Amino acid sequence: MDLTTDMIQDIISFSKSLRDFWSLTMEDQISLLKGATFEIMQIRFNMVFNTNTGIWECGHISYCVDDAVRTGFQQLLLKPFFKFHHTLRQLGLQEEEYVLIQAMSLCFPDRPGVQQHSVIGELQERVALTLKTLIDCKRTYPDKHLLFPKVISCLTEMRTMTEEYSKQNLQIRDIQPDGFFIKVQVMSSSDFDYRTLLCMDSSSPLGPHLLMDYRDPTLKIS
Repeated sequence: MDLTTDMIQDIISFSKSLRDFWSLTMEDQISLLKGATFEIMQIRFNMVFNTNTGIWECGHISYCVDDAVRTGFQQLLLKPFFKFHHTLRQLGLQEEEYVLIQAMSLCFPDRPGVQQHSVIGELQERVALTLKTLIDCKRTYPDKHLLFPKVISCLTEMRTMTEEYSKQNLQIRDIQPDGFFIKVQVMSSSDFDYRTLLCMDSSSPLGPHLLMDYRDPTLKIS
């Protein structure tokens, strides 16, 4: 399994930690994953973004915007891309908050192919309420009420950025550069068999793993 597929499997493992995700039809699960994969990758990359150097520090390997330029991506995407990572990282989010933002990104009910719009919309609302409650409980500074709207603003910006990414991605699909960061950017979510990956058992998912029941406003972390 290559690194890109491994990361997709990790995102699927993450979706499995959301109890209500499994109440959805398989078709809607696939549609949500296809629509959110690139965005969730960016949220995870943001956790290793250094705002001082503008570099993504992925263990012993580092990447910068110049890597994407060499791949063929244009400034119409890269400027908002870089701004997004700076803005989100400067919010000083905690690990649990990053996890909930990923869940919010996963559960946008207007993804192409989605059928259970109202059910998924309600799920996203519960995730959003959980994030807002977590911020209100864990943060102590006076203007903490501004953090949640800033997070929502970042998600909105990222969705706009994703649309431009899809356009540019089509122009460079034949390019197969070396390097994990670049390869992730140019791979399309349609390249993966989500149905098969969803049915696979994943005994050791990577990264933070929250087990959440959004019918209960209390966060349950395992």
